[in-house]
Amino acid sequence: MARRICCRTATSSSLHGHAASRYELSNPPVKTRALVDAGVSRRRIQLAAMNGPEPADPRCVMVHSNPIVGHYIGCSGQIMFPDAPRGIRLLGVANPGREARRGCYALQWLNPRGSASALPSPAHNEHVLLSGALAAPATAELAARIHAALVQERYEELRQIPGELVGCLVTPQKIYLFKTILGNSSTIFFRRSGHTVRWSTDPADLVEDPDAEIDRAALWRCCRGDGPFIYRSLDRVRPGQVVVLEPHRTTTVDYDRITPIALPRRTTLPEYAELAYQLLLEAVRPYAGGGRIGVLLSGGIDSSSVLTALVDAGADAIAYHLDTDDPLADESAYARAVCEHLDVPLVSIPTDNDAGYLSRSWDFPHPYSHTGYRYLEQAAERVAGDGVTFLLTGREGDILFGPLHYGVHDILFGDLRWREKQEMIYGLLASRWQLPRILKSCISNASLLEGSMPIGENARRSDFLAPMSGVSDEKIDYEFMPQELTMDLALFRERGILL
Repeated sequence: MARRICCRTATSSSLHGHAASRYELSNPPVKTRALVDAGVSRRRIQLAAMNGPEPADPRCVMVHSNPIVGHYIGCSGQIMFPDAPRGIRLLGVANPGREARRGCYALQWLNPRGSASALPSPAHNEHVLLSGALAAPATAELAARIHAALVQERYEELRQIPGELVGCLVTPQKIYLFKTILGNSSTIFFRRSGHTVRWSTDPADLVEDPDAEIDRAALWRCCRGDGPFIYRSLDRVRPGQVVVLEPHRTTTVDYDRITPIALPRRTTLPEYAELAYQLLLEAVRPYAGGGRIGVLLSGGIDSSSVLTALVDAGADAIAYHLDTDDPLADESAYARAVCEHLDVPLVSIPTDNDAGYLSRSWDFPHPYSHTGYRYLEQAAERVAGDGVTFLLTGREGDILFGPLHYGVHDILFGDLRWREKQEMIYGLLASRWQLPRILKSCISNASLLEGSMPIGENARRSDFLAPMSGVSDEKIDYEFMPQELTMDLALFRERGILL
């Protein structure tokens, strides 16, 4: 079977901005979930370089010079359908808070470090709200095009929105919620109660009775170290989806998806690396005109590749490294080497392991079970102090580019050249995995990665937890990760940083 690469391309003929494509290496050398934004095939890249772009080819990416826009950090609202025709208030605020609000309203959360306003209303008593990075001017024309696509049910036109966004259109008769296929950890949550509909990019806004609405088993799993969503009363919008809320009906439409394009058999690992980098380069290109761009740099391959692509795209980049005084955990030498090679300034942030490591003042929209929250808080404070709006990271690189199932069987029966198979087997023998586990992975259903997943025998246990029977193992949802959402909302967006 030929290996294939999945692609979704959006042209920018109607919404002037960066056209984005998304690819999935659906049958690479080892089974992976490699999702990368904005790119074209290796052969298409070479053809375009020689002959110029071919607009007729749907895979041809057209990149425009519009700078990335970071005005919109969230949105929320409430509609009581019987009262909506009398008026829906549009409010633009830099600090939305969580106080109760009355009546019908649409709330656009604005970057506290900017002077922007909400998008102009496309029609009387109708409003468009956005959240995320927008690679196009925030104009009345943009609002009108989003309005037309939703009201006229031409949902596929939302593919042309240039950026990583969630958003909504609020009208007296319907509320349309949507999330682009390129959306990041942010999404829109919603709930219904009779004729009232409420929505928000922060789930904590919508919780009315925590004792009744929190899933206790999910909360127990959060304490164990898993990452389930705990609010049983809330629904959310998925990537590439439109949710239409009417007085007596909720309709969900999938308007965008990833589709496969065939790749030749026996594509080599260096060729895959070249392809992945070209896709990464196209993904970061819109940030080249967005002022100074920060990168949270560990010194590993993921964040280093992001920084390299930014520099190659011509961006004004600055790197931030979380420093430690533990010599066994110190990777600052790698970060310095990368920055010296790329001629990028490096800011080292000493990490706090003392009394400030934990704080009673932290206010999370969702349980956060990661040990590095304080370190990321320090990074957010420094990035905000430097006036940086966009912070890029290599987080989730293993999920996007790494294998979901990996072992000797996958290597031997993968679509690889024999020399590459030999090199990968040698790599396994030199890895941290013990020989018995490597030998066990010769069986098709055994994966070396299971040892790092909180499932079965490897489910993490905490001494302070009372046993709870019947709690299932975690199934990772690659389209939504509550930890990422919590970090984004609690640390970065409130400081005017888009992650």
